[in-house]
Amino acid sequence: MMVETTDRAVDRWDDGAVRNVHRDMMELTLEIVARALMGVDIRDRTPAIGGALDTVMEASAGASLVDLLPAAVPTPSRERLREAVASST
Repeated sequence: MMVETTDRAVDRWDDGAVRNVHRDMMELTLEIVARALMGVDIRDRTPAIGGALDTVMEASAGASLVDLLPAAVPTPSRERLREAVASST
């Protein structure tokens, strides 16, 4: 399935054309993941879904999973920060 999907994508490329490799690989990966994990064909929606995914990734680039936890959750980085602040006062 992965080879078939990749071959189909490569067949659409023109020799000598300038390609946005990031976009091409994002769309290829998205199509493969959708087919392999969810059994759906998203070829007609891949550019739109890929664009939305790019937007989400850009918005969360500086965030980590720890940032999603409530501030009261004592993660290792939060504990180090608390200790650093406490030792400086």
